Amino acid sequence: MFDIKKAAKEYGLSREQIAKIKREVRQEFPRDEVLYELHVIRAIMSKGHAY
Repeated sequence: MFDIKKAAKEYGLSREQIAKIKREVRQEFPRDEVLYELHVIRAIMSKGHAY
């Protein structure tokens, strides 16, 4: 649904940063793929703005 790879590239996050975000968000939303992806995108955007 959401293009996580594209967002990571646009916001300049490393693979390690993305992996950490994905792990943390998956713990919060283990069964809901849409909420998982949405929150991963939001976290990427938030982290990307901090740099």
